[in-house]
Amino acid sequence: TPKNEANIHVVYKHGFDGFSDHTRSFISGAVAVSCGATIIEKHVRHTLTSIHNPDYPHSFDHRQFERYVDNIREAETLLGSGVRSLMPSEAGLVAHVVGR
Repeated sequence: TPKNEANIHVVYKHGFDGFSDHTRSFISGAVAVSCGATIIEKHVRHTLTSIHNPDYPHSFDHRQFERYVDNIREAETLLGSGVRSLMPSEAGLVAHVVGR
């Protein structure tokens, strides 16, 4: 799937739980997660997978897949819980602003 045809926004717009990723993008799964996907399907190829396999072009080797998953995990971390609260990194700033 070319990047301009992935249309990941449809996950958010229609409330889909998952995204079947047939792109070659390393961030498409992370984008899908940011749109609400909780299930990501991505093909991983074995070193012996034939280049004639129909899934080969959009499959990742194990190193590429590791990078892909790392991006998804980072997106999940960045999204947080969705609940606004004082974060540990802000505590010192608040104490400084209120003169404590």
